Amino acid sequence: MWTLWRFYKCSAVTIKALPFTEDRLPRVTVQLPIFNELYVAERLLDAIAQVNYPADKLEIQVLDDSTDETRSLCQDKVNAIKTRLNIHYIQRPHRRGIKAGALDYSLQQTTGEQIMNID
Repeated sequence: MWTLWRFYKCSAVTIKALPFTEDRLPRVTVQLPIFNELYVAERLLDAIAQVNYPADKLEIQVLDDSTDETRSLCQDKVNAIKTRLNIHYIQRPHRRGIKAGALDYSLQQTTGEQIMNID
């Protein structure tokens, strides 16, 4: 570690950033599986609303299998965020496969080239 730091501080090597444009970014789908997580769900949705990625290339899926008041909280939060982001509230007709089943169920509805599961 010390050798690397000394090289960095003493070296004349310049690291250049690669040219990076928005049009080269992939469409990304972020999946958020939730089950009866009232106190976590609100913070999670507040955090996902702060993601810095082009809105036209980002899709968020809230996969809610909740059976308690988490369900209404998530629906309200998604409706509030929907004005700024491409976010969808998805609730399955069954709970087969638990969270993995929710992720699989929602894959049929994704538009992203890259899928990110946050569990």
